[in-house]
Amino acid sequence: MADEFEQKQEEPTARKLEKAREEGQVARSREVGSLFFLLAALLLFGSVGHSVLVGLENQMEQGFVEAPSIRLTPDSIGPFLGKILWNTLKTGFPLWGGFLAASILAFLLQGPPVWSVKALVPKWDRVSPVKGMGRLFSGRSVIELAKYLVKVLLVMFVVLWSLKGDWERLPSLQAAGVHRFFGALTGFLRDALYRLIPLFVVIAILDFLLQRIQLNRSLRMTRSEIREEFKETEGDPHVRSRIRSIQRAMARRRMMAKVKTATVVVTNPTHFAVAIRYEPMTMAAPVVVAKGQDEVALNIRKIAREARVPVMENPPLARTLYAACPLDREIPVEFYQAVAEILSLLYERGHWEGMTHGVHER
Repeated sequence: MADEFEQKQEEPTARKLEKAREEGQVARSREVGSLFFLLAALLLFGSVGHSVLVGLENQMEQGFVEAPSIRLTPDSIGPFLGKILWNTLKTGFPLWGGFLAASILAFLLQGPPVWSVKALVPKWDRVSPVKGMGRLFSGRSVIELAKYLVKVLLVMFVVLWSLKGDWERLPSLQAAGVHRFFGALTGFLRDALYRLIPLFVVIAILDFLLQRIQLNRSLRMTRSEIREEFKETEGDPHVRSRIRSIQRAMARRRMMAKVKTATVVVTNPTHFAVAIRYEPMTMAAPVVVAKGQDEVALNIRKIAREARVPVMENPPLARTLYAACPLDREIPVEFYQAVAEILSLLYERGHWEGMTHGVHER
């Protein structure tokens, strides 16, 4: 019950952010798109705007010339309109293609694209009137409304400031030709864009940062959620402890099974036991196949006796071998002589049929 009233004050984890990204929740600002639209307008109208305008004008004149000879019937009206649309799109491609490229670039600069089906799944709480009213009067809606009003007022101020020197020219442009009118309009747009772009740079940066802050706040977590996520990713501590215990038991059983294959077991005599295997014809040096202390050492000695593996007491060697030799590894060179003496003694007593010269030579 306490978790229900726990506040989300913890920063979202990397897994939480990645999961939100997979669901399509990313910080993107519309104002960045508006900025790139204005930049594209400034570049396109100044570079290809005139040629596109001339192309559209020529297409219109050609249409008026061909109009008397065109007979529209139910069968021909479709191809006729399709031809007009295709020619218009082809002529205006430098403009609309440039705006499309600017939109894609603005989208990509805010982060790599996210392909999420979850973002397309309808959420029925969005059609709830009660929740809709709650969103309408939420703090985020108030912020968005304030942003919109401030932006509109700033844009209106910049536009009016750009027009202040052209008020007297506007009436005369109404009677001017198309080229003069569009020339004046292009000049006005250019002046307005030069003033609007710095403003939208500031707006876009601030809005993008605001979107990231809002997204981060919406993804905040409670301490309970962080603990549950840790359990999901790292596993329950009790379960992990149980798994490690099982793994240790399995490794110990495998080790104990190797005691039966040992050549000799060196003991402390009660605290340590190290099982050594050596086959002179196939092995370069003796290998520690099992080792343990206290209860494990007792089990090693018990299994060795049952398997009739010789058990020899050598407390100093048993302690050092236990500490210095990993399992299933050849013993270090400094132990060759001590182990060779034990193997030689076994050979003399008839407990080992192997040859000892392999260790002595080392």
